[in-house]
Amino acid sequence: MGSQRVLFVHERPGDLGGSQTSMLAEAAALRDRGWEAVLLHGEEGVTDAVTGRFDDSRFAAEIFAPHPRPSARRALRGHVDETAAGVVHVHLGLHASLVSDVARRHPTVVTTHLPVCPNGARFRYAQERACERRIGARCFTQGYRSEGCATRSDDVEYDLARFALGAGYAKWMLRALRRCSAVIAPSEWQRRMLVADGLLEDRVVVLAPPIARPSAGPVPPPTDAPVVLTAGRLTTLKGAHHLLRASATITAPHVLHIAGEGPQRAHLEQLASALEISSRVRFLGALPAHALHAEMGRAAVVVVPSLWPETFGMVGPEAVLSGTPVVAYDSGGAADWARPEHGVTSVADGDIAGLGRAIESSLRLRARVPREQQARVEEWLAPPAHAEALTALYRRLSAG
Repeated sequence: MGSQRVLFVHERPGDLGGSQTSMLAEAAALRDRGWEAVLLHGEEGVTDAVTGRFDDSRFAAEIFAPHPRPSARRALRGHVDETAAGVVHVHLGLHASLVSDVARRHPTVVTTHLPVCPNGARFRYAQERACERRIGARCFTQGYRSEGCATRSDDVEYDLARFALGAGYAKWMLRALRRCSAVIAPSEWQRRMLVADGLLEDRVVVLAPPIARPSAGPVPPPTDAPVVLTAGRLTTLKGAHHLLRASATITAPHVLHIAGEGPQRAHLEQLASALEISSRVRFLGALPAHALHAEMGRAAVVVVPSLWPETFGMVGPEAVLSGTPVVAYDSGGAADWARPEHGVTSVADGDIAGLGRAIESSLRLRARVPREQQARVEEWLAPPAHAEALTALYRRLSAG
């Protein structure tokens, strides 16, 4: 068996996203099993609350450059050699050329937190629909020409030249992933897409992110009406505009709390005004984990209206573990957890009327998620179980 030391690679480990949250939980669970976890990152000013989860941390901004120089390759090799890691585990931010280089020299695992796609989202903006086509010519003949695929996650469109670069880079990343010892897909949907794009089936492992029962902060003060909560970056991808339109169809009393920030906030505020529901909508901004979990705990229902295919989507399961019912669009990886047996009501993605009906039904029932359903989700996603599966994978790769 090789070294029980893993080098985690993530450009910005201090952000509030799912890739950061899952990696930190992963590192803590691995250390509980006797493994050493080292962090390689490119974020200046990252807090001790993050780096303290690891046995050691290293700052190396140059290896996360959008167009890394040859010195970045040498630097990455040096960090891997100096840490004597048995396995390199890439989470986010490493260029395809460097993924390929490290995979040639060391057992390497990549967790694919995002879809591999020219626009990085597998999302057709013009139709507000997920895309399951294989990356190829139709990305240009249909995607670019008529489906709004040349759009960034912040809703800014770009030209054909940049779209072609995005398509080329997606292909490059797929080639790099083929060199890796293993690729972790957080959901069956992500695995299916990776295999369709040419990865070997036996190299792609489905492993949902580790999620523990949330520990909430102080309970927020009560509201005059039941709270409908959604959380996520305010972009078209996350579907908050669908939730606003659904809210306008609901007759049951409620207030709508939107946690998150992003480029769509002004548009969402204007839409709430146009729908004449501004009085029931409150924008909470981006919340730290403890505050978000407290909001989840007091909500009557948590809604996950993501339009793009989340590779998993952690908000829904976290809400279930808080005891709060969830209504979710069934796009992408959410299908793995958006099930009645998990305390979740799923709605066909894009069905605003159906979303409104499901939320209204939940508001009128005012039920909590039964303990047995919470226990089922908790057992499935428990960090110790995740770490057990991950260490088995690491041992197999380092021994080979």
